[in-house]
Amino acid sequence: MGKTEPQFDVIIIGGGIAGLLQSILLAQNNIRVLCLDKQSASDFQNSPLSKRTTAISYGSAQIMKQAGIWEGLLPHACPIKDIQIMDGGSPVLLNFEIAEDKAAEREGAFGWVIENHHIRTALIEKIKNLPHATYLEGCAVVDIQTTPAQILVSTNQDKNYSAALLIGADGRQSYVRQKLNIEVEEYSYHQRAIVSIITHENPHHNIAVEHFKSSGPFAILPMMDNAQVAHRSSIVWTEEINTRRSILDFNEDVFLAALKTHFPEEYGAIL
Repeated sequence: MGKTEPQFDVIIIGGGIAGLLQSILLAQNNIRVLCLDKQSASDFQNSPLSKRTTAISYGSAQIMKQAGIWEGLLPHACPIKDIQIMDGGSPVLLNFEIAEDKAAEREGAFGWVIENHHIRTALIEKIKNLPHATYLEGCAVVDIQTTPAQILVSTNQDKNYSAALLIGADGRQSYVRQKLNIEVEEYSYHQRAIVSIITHENPHHNIAVEHFKSSGPFAILPMMDNAQVAHRSSIVWTEEINTRRSILDFNEDVFLAALKTHFPEEYGAIL
């Protein structure tokens, strides 16, 4: 392309929450931005990732407000109003109540738990209606070239794009990072986290639970009830990688039996 002007001010590679949100904020400030998402919306909706949840902190909620999507997300957002923390087998329970935090009390929550597909749907609807934003789905990057004046990006759709600035928001196995030889320091905790959505007999009362165990944290995050009025929570269950038998190998009956030993009794029966 020689010395021609870049087509965009910024190209963002990655159409997850971070990439989409950054694209929207830039476009709202009249910055020409291109967001390249290698996954199509239909592929995402059919993937397990769409069923996962994200805990939105107070600070992140303020950014989503600025992007103009927060009000639409609130009907799907379960507020966290109480946080209970336990350490190993200690009988001491740390309890963080909303009245102890002025910012949280003002907002009515420490944070919110939202299913990923609600967040991504709101972000895509928003970005498609911004004149300074271009969003391309199912568009993977196959090459990146840099010149003193611009960044050149090639895609699997045989298209080339240029910009003055490139942002890599393409996850922990970032193609951008690898292609541009950006060094990172990695450290393994020798653990993995199993995530699942659990329904339970009794309401969670907007309480988040974090239990620090020798094998790793076990967390229960409150979710909105579903259409069948089932009480729901999202769990993060950590295990050691070198354990003799993984939780993932359990059948459903064994999984639930093991899970019940972690759940407080006040949740009642769980599925």
